[in-house]
Amino acid sequence: MITIQDQGSNNQITIYPSYKVANFNLNISGNNNEIIFAEPAHAEPYSNISISVSGDNNILHVGSVFINKLVIHCVNGLKCTIGNRNSFHDVYIASNEPSEVRIGDDCLFANDVRIYPTDFHKILSSGKRINDSEPIVIGNKVWLCERSLILKGAEIGDGSVIGAAAVVARKIPNNSVAVGNPATVVKSNIEWAV
Repeated sequence: MITIQDQGSNNQITIYPSYKVANFNLNISGNNNEIIFAEPAHAEPYSNISISVSGDNNILHVGSVFINKLVIHCVNGLKCTIGNRNSFHDVYIASNEPSEVRIGDDCLFANDVRIYPTDFHKILSSGKRINDSEPIVIGNKVWLCERSLILKGAEIGDGSVIGAAAVVARKIPNNSVAVGNPATVVKSNIEWAV
């Protein structure tokens, strides 16, 4: 069942009618937002999708993906682009200020994955903000294991694996395994398959 509550103006919403999921809730309280969900690659009948848009000028483009549970919360100016053939098992993406999240194709997101391109609160030093938002870029065929936390400034290269409970806030090269807090590359030149 798809439920849309649009309490703003000039919002563009495109959701393919073939989305047959248990719950697809889209709540918008803002203006000039663009939400596009392409035809799903595979949507289980028990899938849960929750999108909360508060504020203006957010852009959310989701390609043809498999979704078990996906929650996106954005406020004022998030640009989130999600490619095709990705698999989301329990993913939460949140931002409270202008920022960007780019996710490539063929990625696997395990349970309890969190993606935050902002810190949610300003930190000041001598009256100047020192913690601006930074884009997050997740390449093609990236595997984010259970409870991984992807923070602002993270750039994860194609073909990489992020270990369980790893915290990523910097660049991880292509075809690498990174684990720990902060995430550290422990193996290079790898390939992974489902």
